[in-house]
Amino acid sequence: MTFLRRFACLPAALLGVGLSSDGPAPAESPPGNPPLEWLASGVQERLGGFRPHRLPLTNAIPRELKLPSTGDTWVHYGTLEVGPSEAPRTIHVVVEPAGSRPGRLFVDDNGDGDFAGVEGSPWTVRSYERPDGNVTITLYNQATIDLPVGPIVRKAQLKFYCFDSASASAGPLVLFYYADYGVAGEVRVGGRNVPFILSDSACRGEFSPRSNRTADLPLVWLDLDGNGEADRGEQTLAQRPFTADGGWWAVTNLTAEGRFEVVAAEKPPEPAKPPGPDLSPGRKAPRFSAGLVDGGAVDFPDDFKGKIVLLDFWATWCGPCVAELPNVVNAYEAYHGKGFEVLGISLDRSGAEEQLRNFTRKNRMPWGQVFDGRFWEAEVARLYGVRAIPHMLLVDGDTGVILANKDLRGARLAPAIAAALESKSR
Repeated sequence: MTFLRRFACLPAALLGVGLSSDGPAPAESPPGNPPLEWLASGVQERLGGFRPHRLPLTNAIPRELKLPSTGDTWVHYGTLEVGPSEAPRTIHVVVEPAGSRPGRLFVDDNGDGDFAGVEGSPWTVRSYERPDGNVTITLYNQATIDLPVGPIVRKAQLKFYCFDSASASAGPLVLFYYADYGVAGEVRVGGRNVPFILSDSACRGEFSPRSNRTADLPLVWLDLDGNGEADRGEQTLAQRPFTADGGWWAVTNLTAEGRFEVVAAEKPPEPAKPPGPDLSPGRKAPRFSAGLVDGGAVDFPDDFKGKIVLLDFWATWCGPCVAELPNVVNAYEAYHGKGFEVLGISLDRSGAEEQLRNFTRKNRMPWGQVFDGRFWEAEVARLYGVRAIPHMLLVDGDTGVILANKDLRGARLAPAIAAALESKSR
């Protein structure tokens, strides 16, 4: 499982690291302090995961850019900032318009804003047929940039992708990118030398994190079993505890060039139950009134008298949510005539109204969608204490009582609905 899949659809959160004050002293670097090896590409595959960054695109092209003379109308443009904080570099990105599908990606590799000599790279198009028969299209690309790394400028590969919106006539609105470069070396763990690869997940050209936020922490692979493969349990976030050799450890003292120590750490405490309402079966679902993306409004649960309702917290950008949709659609079509309803609670971002409407039409989702554009701060999501999606609740529309709050995904959804409808009809 990649780090993308592990962190997808979860908000960034602070996770404390407890370093042992009475454990072994920090292990020293390997004898001779061997030099680090710069890896210009290939880190994502060797590390077994990656951390994507969102790159919004706009139609407003700065006049000072020197664009290629292709005869096309250039409409998609964005920038990303790389390099250390004291000397950042702006990299310009231009995407070929819809009329040139599959199109090309142009990346200003040295940050001078001159695309005249830049050869665009064609997208690699991959299609996936979902269980509902619809096809999801993902476009992939890559580019090598000049990355300031301390006093040295190094070649570093970035990888790009965008989802099926990139295959629509309007063209891509958002790109995602991540670092495919890093450094390799050795570090002492429990009295032995362990090879490692460290990714510059923040794409800054320096490896020391600016904060303890998840988004700032580099990914580390420690080849603990020495087989040269990124096995399960060998990847960690810098400064987060991990287990090895029967104990707990943590990466610390990470320098800008990518050196670090591994020290003994305390086992992290079990996460406390997050604040929020008790959504256990038998409890009442919180009442709410909210606006719908189609301009209407809903009062929950008052508008669902006589129904069994699935509250579905989701978003179009959430891969696991989209993968779950065929099960929800099939359940709706099978049980809607028997008294089953769905109410979507979208955690999409501000400005995504039209995208959300188009998505629901395309994917046969005729039920209402609550939407306020506040992302993880969506009012209903906060009311319900939702911190990860997809999240589903099955509720009796007459009483507002929660009938089920887990085991509703995949093949378990339809039987839960059938049982609720049968119980209600008695």
